[in-house]
Amino acid sequence: MYYPLNQQSIDVKVLALNYTPSKDRVEVTLFRNFFCPVSPYMYCLIKKVAQSFGDKVKIVEIEATPETVRKYGTAEPFFNGKIKLFGPAGEAEVRKAIQEEVDNFKRA
Repeated sequence: MYYPLNQQSIDVKVLALNYTPSKDRVEVTLFRNFFCPVSPYMYCLIKKVAQSFGDKVKIVEIEATPETVRKYGTAEPFFNGKIKLFGPAGEAEVRKAIQEEVDNFKRA
């Protein structure tokens, strides 16, 4: 699964987050990223919970490719433009992350 490193160090550049959500309602942005075993679970869980908020939440789905990761700076889900969860989480944590954004949302 992982390739061995052939050098002492690797010069990396941290990608900056680059995503602006819509202004009309809270936006949950999901990247279809099935590289990691946790990703399909989180994708389905977040989508299910986001749908339960009805028209308060807009769901945006983006294919995770090397190009989209460079463009947006991540393949982690955004909750109104913010990364609030990283790795596996339960339904209660997902619901809390979305509810916080719904409670604090101000229309532009």
